[in-house]
Amino acid sequence: MRLLQFSTLDAAGGAARIAMDLHRGAREQGHLVRMVVKEGRSGDPDVYELDSDLLRGRWARACARLAERLTPLAGRGLGATTVGSALRFAIGQPARWWRIRRGQEDFDYPGTLQATLLDGAWPDVVHCHNLHGSYFDLRALPCIASHAPTVVTLHDEWTYTGHCAHALDCLGWTLGCGRCPDLTRWPAIARDDTARNLRSKESIWKQSSVIVVTPSRWLLDRARRSVLAHAAAWSVAIPNGVDLSVFAPGDRLLARRALGIPDDAYVLLFVAHGGAANPYKDGATMEDAVRRIAARQPTGRRLLLLAVGGDPTRPVADLEHVTYVPYQSDQRALARYYRSADVYLHAAHADTFPTSVLEALACGTPVVATAVGGIPEQVRDGETGLLTPRGSPDAMASAAARLLQDADLRHAMSCAAVADARARFGLRRMLGDYLSLYERAIEEFRSRATAVPQYAFAARERSACGAKE
Repeated sequence: MRLLQFSTLDAAGGAARIAMDLHRGAREQGHLVRMVVKEGRSGDPDVYELDSDLLRGRWARACARLAERLTPLAGRGLGATTVGSALRFAIGQPARWWRIRRGQEDFDYPGTLQATLLDGAWPDVVHCHNLHGSYFDLRALPCIASHAPTVVTLHDEWTYTGHCAHALDCLGWTLGCGRCPDLTRWPAIARDDTARNLRSKESIWKQSSVIVVTPSRWLLDRARRSVLAHAAAWSVAIPNGVDLSVFAPGDRLLARRALGIPDDAYVLLFVAHGGAANPYKDGATMEDAVRRIAARQPTGRRLLLLAVGGDPTRPVADLEHVTYVPYQSDQRALARYYRSADVYLHAAHADTFPTSVLEALACGTPVVATAVGGIPEQVRDGETGLLTPRGSPDAMASAAARLLQDADLRHAMSCAAVADARARFGLRRMLGDYLSLYERAIEEFRSRATAVPQYAFAARERSACGAKE
């Protein structure tokens, strides 16, 4: 099988981890794999960065080269960053710059179709992960899906909203968007053109036929009620998995001593790409909960929260109990943090199926998390952890304090968490599910004749799409 994946990143964050695990797992089974990303961080030889600037017009390329020459001056306080950005966009690509200023999502990445070809031929399967992040032309999907079976895995809600990755309580995505309540929600846009953005996505999905995959039933239900339903030849939930040979129970004292953590401390843990500053992880509620937990603990026993994945220099007032740890690219090093903790905290505003929760369960660390998105499908409330309402530091503090003060309950939940993770959340199970899905997709694709959809590509994109017709 010749498998091509698209992902914003190949490392850092749960979506990147899932894409890379599939990439490596399929390669180990003898399949030819390639991953196309915006930014490569893994050093994997089969990962390629998508550089659309090479295919832009002569004027745009000249302005981009001049902007790059100004980059070394950025650290000297000469305004080089601002001038360089103006050169690259406002002067080099004024039409594109104006669309972005109006609030339109940017799909102008002409290298997308060329990157889809493997040695000049279409792959057996194209698997798309996160397509936002300023690297992928969503308008290319009808062409891609007409030439190869295409799988789209949702790691958030961006594919069916007017701009945001998580809609939270907003139901605008079911009503056509417009009058967006929060344009700053990531990925942010400058002005409210969310209705036009959603119409553009709907038009693209109507011309595409893809297999839609979600990690949770919660997200699958929402996808089926969205504009993405136009494109779904079929849809299925495949829960994410983690490497159970890495994320497994271990000696807590040895883990703590390796990390320099006091043996007798109460240790709470939180892991996320971006750490507590991640806009969807609600660091404020988590930090407030830690203050309340500290106030309830008996004197003489230290309480410590390890917040992994963010900026270790991030200043936080009056939080002596918090230690910020940089992102851990080594999974075995990360597993040591899970083993060192008594309780894993996850105070998210929104989440689809966080990998960190699975990693905690697999290491035998009971989880206290907000009951949002797909998290209730991961944590068996009262058995492998405790679920709390979103945005309630008191409820989170009460749940965590209950576990810290009851060693027998922690042990029972730890054993149950490990057993449940091994039964439901293994990486081998996830890889097997996806490989079976690929085989079905290939078989169904070959059994039906597909017409190439007509769409308003730029001339160079029409040429790329037509090259294999």
